Amino acid sequence: MIEFEVHNKDGKQITVAKFVNENHSSVYNIWEESLLRHIDKITADMKFLEVYYPKQLRIVKDALSGRKLVGTAKVSDGDTYDEKTGREIARKDLIERYKRAESYVERQVLEKAYHDIATIKTYLEKKYKIEK
Repeated sequence: MIEFEVHNKDGKQITVAKFVNENHSSVYNIWEESLLRHIDKITADMKFLEVYYPKQLRIVKDALSGRKLVGTAKVSDGDTYDEKTGREIARKDLIERYKRAESYVERQVLEKAYHDIATIKTYLEKKYKIEK
């Protein structure tokens, strides 16, 4: 679920969108749990690839490091504040930020899978003296 807050900074309205849950978890924990579930989803059908929890957690922590975990909408000079528009812009910003984090996680899992496949390929080539 997304929650909105409106702040007044230096006389300008700023709308902030953030993910919330029924457990009142921190924004960071919500993102972390969601990205860990995402890794589980994308690796569920991979029979030979296992991304163990410590590796998953490292990928997610790297994905969240330095990342802004809320969406914002700021009123430009000369514009008047409209809450509905502010909410929509902040919501879109939040979702885009989350999609970029998901994309980072997916790339890291794909790189791990590629590395594992390359390692197996090298092993088999050496063992069976396969010409390249």
